[in-house]
Amino acid sequence: MLQECEKSEKSEFIGLFGRRRVGKTFLIREFYGDRLTFHVSGKYGAPMQEQLETFNKALKKITKKEEKAPQNWNEAFDRLQEQLEKMPKKKGKKKILFFDELPWMATPNSNMLAALEHFWNDFAAWEHDIILIICGSATAWMVQKVVDNHGGLHNRLTKRIHLQPFTLAETEKFLTHKGVNWNRYQITECYMMMGGIPYYLDYIPTDGETPASAIDKLFFTEGGVLREEYGNLYASLFSNHAPHIAIVETLAKKNCGMTRKEIAEKAHLHENGVLTEYLDNLEACGFIRKYNMYGMTKKNTIYQLIDPYTLFYLRFIKEDISIGNNHWSLMLDNPAKRAWEGYAFEMVCMMHIDEIRHALNFGAVSCTLSSWRAKATEEHKGAQIDIVIERRDKVINICEVKFVNDKLTITEAYEQQLRNKIEAFRAETGTKAALHLTMITTYGVKQNKHSGIITSQVTLDGLFITIPGASQS
Repeated sequence: MLQECEKSEKSEFIGLFGRRRVGKTFLIREFYGDRLTFHVSGKYGAPMQEQLETFNKALKKITKKEEKAPQNWNEAFDRLQEQLEKMPKKKGKKKILFFDELPWMATPNSNMLAALEHFWNDFAAWEHDIILIICGSATAWMVQKVVDNHGGLHNRLTKRIHLQPFTLAETEKFLTHKGVNWNRYQITECYMMMGGIPYYLDYIPTDGETPASAIDKLFFTEGGVLREEYGNLYASLFSNHAPHIAIVETLAKKNCGMTRKEIAEKAHLHENGVLTEYLDNLEACGFIRKYNMYGMTKKNTIYQLIDPYTLFYLRFIKEDISIGNNHWSLMLDNPAKRAWEGYAFEMVCMMHIDEIRHALNFGAVSCTLSSWRAKATEEHKGAQIDIVIERRDKVINICEVKFVNDKLTITEAYEQQLRNKIEAFRAETGTKAALHLTMITTYGVKQNKHSGIITSQVTLDGLFITIPGASQS
């Protein structure tokens, strides 16, 4: 997309957004390098005048002159326009302007966005040789203020890039490039703690350490970089971060998620439009997801915490003051660790539904994703299915997810438990679709007289596939 913008015969306005630490700034700097004409980055928490002084320093690199900082954003953009007009037009070469962390620059009552709108609409859009890139980690802000803008920026973006975290396949390539030679089980365990965030993954040592010792260094030693990250993560994204953290920490207490009403009660927030805004913000930044139980209406929407880093931090670090060089290494058979692994792996599978569909050879078939739970009755025991994939071809994949360090053995008791789930699902939902029991495991299912209940299975290798033609934007 960035290459297309350089080759196009018109000015381009690119909106680049994605969560903190996902690599937005790195992408632009790495791709454009010294072809950047102008680059300014907002300063977290700084007032308008300080933001303008930062702008002035960036502009000085073009003008080579000492000037007082502009008094307002209209003056700032006027100066930028003046300098761009002085530059000769060169065929095939564009002037590239990069405004990084725009939400930090657009302080309250600064009219920064209005000045940006005027700069684009009145000047840059007509020049044919400008690429204007605006970027921000506060994804919800970028969507609300820019993408869905109803003022002067309405429908002005010519390109939108929502940069996503790495998939498991991309994480493997990244770590291999770094010289970290871990197997897929180890990479997945790491992904369950950090997600596919390049900034976090880049801190993994390359000196042959085991995953456990690397996690001890990053999370469980005094001053560990990922031990300290949580305090900055939400504060840097949301100006009013306290209620966002309250929601996240409330959701962390219930794996399957909560309704709006439950969140409001347990997080001590009012169930109104402001709560909706908080939830939308967290969803836009990829920290939570909302879904419906199979067969339920939108009125029963469930919100669930899915961010791997947040889940791991709140489960093992926030309330645990223990630190040490081998803290995680000693938790090998800890029940709390095993419980976390089961849930964390389910979240990883949720993030790789497209890969699962591709591995099961129905990637081209449209489908919907949900979960399902049923309370115990006189007819059947209670049951839950964390991943239900309902396909347009009248097939429902009931997915059972297990994170184990060897092939999974299905015992007679486990086979009966699986049969009970399928029977309860059909009885409760009344579905006429074909039900396929799909096992998603690390190393697959060991063949025995009880494994015939499985219709299909996906192993780690299936989660690590690269889907042809897949796009990150």
